[in-house]
Amino acid sequence: IATKISSQQLERFRVKRDSEGFTALTTPSTCNPCHISNSLAYDSIPHAEGIYNISSNVVVDNATCPPGTGNAYKISTTVTWGTTPLHTVNNEICLSDWR
Repeated sequence: IATKISSQQLERFRVKRDSEGFTALTTPSTCNPCHISNSLAYDSIPHAEGIYNISSNVVVDNATCPPGTGNAYKISTTVTWGTTPLHTVNNEICLSDWR
């Protein structure tokens, strides 16, 4: 379930880029960690779905995402649950200005 939630969060970033343009991904720099709601709005408040806590970070990464494609953002999403031990699922994607 945590892996699915993490993948859905990454997909929201992709949809935001595709629907609003690459520059729409610059907003998270003011709210790391960030969450994107189902309405594709950014929110800096920690988000939970049931027992799962979701956080995402967006960073400019022109060196490794993938080299030679111009500007790119690395989106990292972490979903955690439990207390001891804290369970974690990490997922990341690189998004570039493909248009």
